[in-house]
Amino acid sequence: MVVLVFALATAFQLYRAGLPPTNPDSAHRWLYRMPVTHLGDFTLGMIAALLLRHARQTWTPSARRDRVLSPLLTIAPAALTLSLMAWPGRPSYYASLDAMWIVPAVVLCLGLGLYPRSLLGRLLSLRAVVFLGEVSFAFYLVHRPIMYALKAERFGAGSAAGYLGKMALIVVLITVVAIVCHFLVERPAQRLLNGLLRIKGREVKVLPTQARPADAVVDQPSVRV
Repeated sequence: MVVLVFALATAFQLYRAGLPPTNPDSAHRWLYRMPVTHLGDFTLGMIAALLLRHARQTWTPSARRDRVLSPLLTIAPAALTLSLMAWPGRPSYYASLDAMWIVPAVVLCLGLGLYPRSLLGRLLSLRAVVFLGEVSFAFYLVHRPIMYALKAERFGAGSAAGYLGKMALIVVLITVVAIVCHFLVERPAQRLLNGLLRIKGREVKVLPTQARPADAVVDQPSVRV
């Protein structure tokens, strides 16, 4: 099924690759926003969970194997993901977009599940990194408008060093804006919704089962011997 989804996405890309992402008929719109094309993502996630459970149940401790697999399943996919994020030419490959992102992500999740005390696992458990994870939703919401306002798509025209420097500054700026939005918008909204849900929960009353009075007399037929 995963192979079929990727094959259909590739075939679709061949006929609509020339259309810009702003075109509703472009490959980007259909492949990125169509839920059916993401079935392979969910399938790979389930496969990773099954592999993790199988490995935990069947693998015997091996220090040599752990020294090899720990960086291979954690550092390598993380480095590949960051490289793809910094690659200016990635919009030209929407057909393989899921394969480019999902396959390293699945390997990374599998590696962190197997080796939570690895170098990357300890890094991701730091309080500052956990906090950045909390503001990641706000980061996701504001990053595109900020990049559009700063015309970030033009940064790829210069040198590689200049491109990386400008993108690093934009990431810092977006992070600051996301943190502000997290405290001023997201957390108050969460508290408001939680309060409304608690109030609604108190309004829902469960009717108690009507108990029979203790002094109730039940008429029974008298039996005479």
